[in-house]
Amino acid sequence: MKNTFTLLFLLITGFHGLSQDWSALGDGTGTNQKVIAMESFQGKLIVGGSFILAGGQVVNRIASWDGSSWQPMGTGFDDEVRAMAVYNGDLYAAGRFNNDGSGTVPYAGIAKWNGATWLAIPVPDPLSYDYRAMYVLNGELYATKHTYYSKFVVKVSKFNGSVWGDLPGEFTGPENYRYLYALGEYQGKLVAGGVFDSVNGTIAQRVAMFDGTNWTGLNFPVAGPSGGILEGKVYAFKEFEGKLFVGGIFANFQDTIFGSSVASYDGSQWKAYPFDGNLGAIVYDFKIFKDNLIASGDFGYWQGSNIVSTCVMFDTGSSNNWSSLNFYNPLGSSNMNGQSLAIVNGTLYIGGRFDYAGTPSTPVHNVARFTGDLPTGVKHPKRATSVMVYPNPANKTIIPDPQFLRTNHDVMARIIDIQGREVLRRKMTKAGINIEELVPGLYTMILESAKSNFIARFVKSDH
Repeated sequence: MKNTFTLLFLLITGFHGLSQDWSALGDGTGTNQKVIAMESFQGKLIVGGSFILAGGQVVNRIASWDGSSWQPMGTGFDDEVRAMAVYNGDLYAAGRFNNDGSGTVPYAGIAKWNGATWLAIPVPDPLSYDYRAMYVLNGELYATKHTYYSKFVVKVSKFNGSVWGDLPGEFTGPENYRYLYALGEYQGKLVAGGVFDSVNGTIAQRVAMFDGTNWTGLNFPVAGPSGGILEGKVYAFKEFEGKLFVGGIFANFQDTIFGSSVASYDGSQWKAYPFDGNLGAIVYDFKIFKDNLIASGDFGYWQGSNIVSTCVMFDTGSSNNWSSLNFYNPLGSSNMNGQSLAIVNGTLYIGGRFDYAGTPSTPVHNVARFTGDLPTGVKHPKRATSVMVYPNPANKTIIPDPQFLRTNHDVMARIIDIQGREVLRRKMTKAGINIEELVPGLYTMILESAKSNFIARFVKSDH
């Protein structure tokens, strides 16, 4: 999904409260394209992604930061690095690459860095072309694989240091849209997440657990396999305080009209932790930093008069279970994607696609480090004001709560679709707004008055 929250910055004219809690690495040159994966290895930060340059020098999609400068890692690779893991003292990188950065040394999607050079290793399948996730559990390295034989096949494989072997079961779902994006663990068992409806014939929507013999579903409460994009798309796992936290984008979570980006599982029940003003937000990664759960992704929401974006801390004392880490993107920026997190030598790093972090004066170019303090004892501002609209779902006309119209005059309504595009802008009247021209779906309406901004959500029905 393309930067669904750009609209929030375009609609807001009074965003303040900047902070110096984030800083650039070195001179802020960073990378010239998106950072997708990050890992700590031998006291250095390793970043992988789609970039060619890091610190102004050619690195070809993977580089290391030693605390003072960027360094290439061999000649890098000829295509994206999408996952990394440290296994048996070596760094493993995986993705869509076929060769090194010079195009002369073959690597079929996975390679091993021993601290000095890249080494070719056996791969789960020479026909696999896309590795999205890796995870180490109980002395073995697990990887997701996507392979095309006579049909598209999605599986998980494990590596014992010498050979790969597939776990039993194929993940199935929408024929043209099924992927595994995340691996993790809960109570010592492997969990897999992505877009799928079943595995090995067992119903398992979006989340499945492997007990060493079979896969089972965890009854993840999202609706609808059709398309699979918004109904449930899992990108991240982290076990925290005895629960499995799941990050991604989940519409119709637990049959609610508006979804969530984070949910937890305690072994029997699921609970959602939506952001304020949730609008199709995406969470891509979790890390535990100083005993707190940190989430990063492509999201933005109101907190008082400010907007919180990109990176937050889980905080049950907050008004909506999340506290701001004062990440900053300038007004109108289209880049606010926190794709990955890493902790190196006690410092929290974030990588993704963003121009600034913490201040508008110094660019960071897709990677930054957290130099502030985690929120403690903060008085959390009230949630952004929401307004009810009727009927909901609606087919022809929507009307705000009459009390709202009595106390707010000259109200401009802006209607935003699920992809963050403004599709309708009209002055609100007592008769409401005609929405017949909208296609069926989920919408957010920003109501701007002289007093303040308000938010409403509704579903446009097809009849």
